[in-house]
Amino acid sequence: MAVWAYECRRCGNEATVWYVSEMAVAEFPENVRIVGVKVGSRWLCAVLDRSQRVSVEGMLVREVIPTDAATCADCVDQ
Repeated sequence: MAVWAYECRRCGNEATVWYVSEMAVAEFPENVRIVGVKVGSRWLCAVLDRSQRVSVEGMLVREVIPTDAATCADCVDQ
C-alpha cells in the first residue's frame, strides 16, 4: 500500500534520506524545518522538505517529531 510522504535529509549528511508520513507532518506548525526521525532506537535530526510530497510503497516510513536546531549540533547552519 502506498502512502504520501515527505523526504527528510540527515543534518550534516545530505546523502542520507528518510521518508516520513505526510499525515504526521500535517500536525506540525508550518515553520517546522528541523525534525527528529526515529532510526532504530535513536532519534536523529533531519531537515524536512515539504516542497514536494512523494508516494512511497514498499519503503520504510519512519516516525517523526518536530524539534529545532538548538537540539542538534549538526543543525547549526540550517
